Amino acid sequence: MKLGWAGFGLAVIIAVAFALNRGVYAGYTITADPDPPPCAPSYRMDCRYLYPSGFSYLATHSGDTKEDAAKGACPFFHPN
Repeated sequence: MKLGWAGFGLAVIIAVAFALNRGVYAGYTITADPDPPPCAPSYRMDCRYLYPSGFSYLATHSGDTKEDAAKGACPFFHPN
């Protein structure tokens, strides 16, 4: 049975819908704590995920400098 372009298009639409439902990685931001408590990291890395309803943020890594905070890794899909 030959599905052709219609079958391929349907498979792509299903894959995109599944990915957006899970939350797709869309970058990260490094934010500074304006008033950090003593002996606590002053920067944190927030991963940004794209959903159909908008963006969601997840704090993943922190450090004393921006470079330390940026050493963290963000998974491709949001860990629900």
